[in-house]
Amino acid sequence: MQRIQILLALILSLNLFIVPSVLAAPLAGVTNDQPVIQFLNTTTPEEPVVRNAPPIGLTLAMLGFCCIFLLLLGVIALGFFIRIQNQKEDKNTRSRQADDL
Repeated sequence: MQRIQILLALILSLNLFIVPSVLAAPLAGVTNDQPVIQFLNTTTPEEPVVRNAPPIGLTLAMLGFCCIFLLLLGVIALGFFIRIQNQKEDKNTRSRQADDL
């Protein structure tokens, strides 16, 4: 149970680093003398904007999150594998010691 809590805490802490940078991207060009409302105007433009690809910031954030998540899963899987190998080795050692007696 404690491992799950640690895992969830790590995932949430990683999200705190990724999400603010993505949310701050629309306000990157705002200076002190310009009102924020000007950049957050929700009226429709005269010509619709056609995007050919997703925003690069979101793409990089998603790629980074996926890599960190895969790395975390790999570490957990490696830990289970090493634990199983150590348990097998301990059984073999105990059986050899019992045979020697």
